[in-house]
Amino acid sequence: MQAGKNCSILTIYCFLGVGLVSCGGVPFAMNRIELSQGVNVINIRDLTREQNKDATVFLRGKAIRQVPLVDWQMYQLQDTTGSIWVLTKNTNLRRGEQVLIKGKVRYQGIPIGGKDFGEVYVQEEQQLERRLQ
Repeated sequence: MQAGKNCSILTIYCFLGVGLVSCGGVPFAMNRIELSQGVNVINIRDLTREQNKDATVFLRGKAIRQVPLVDWQMYQLQDTTGSIWVLTKNTNLRRGEQVLIKGKVRYQGIPIGGKDFGEVYVQEEQQLERRLQ
């Protein structure tokens, strides 16, 4: 009798364990669907230095180059319209990965001889989607 009771308790724990493990990705998958359909992804070519420097933007593209920094990383994000450098705390992004990011438009001026050779970049706030292409 005791062996039968232990077997049924073990069966219940197995079903609970499998259920919990299989549902673990549901919220992430649901957020991913919402985010990819609910955000206004802009083209990289539309980012300009005259744009509001603190504007929040959503960009989708492929990481094509990386530069490791102390506690940070810069990667070049490319879409079909151009490319831009992105500053991120996420140091495990790999070259070739497709990402959807939320970030702030930034501009770093570099004055040389009375001319500005600065560049627009994006400071990543969040990676919303990520997949290896």
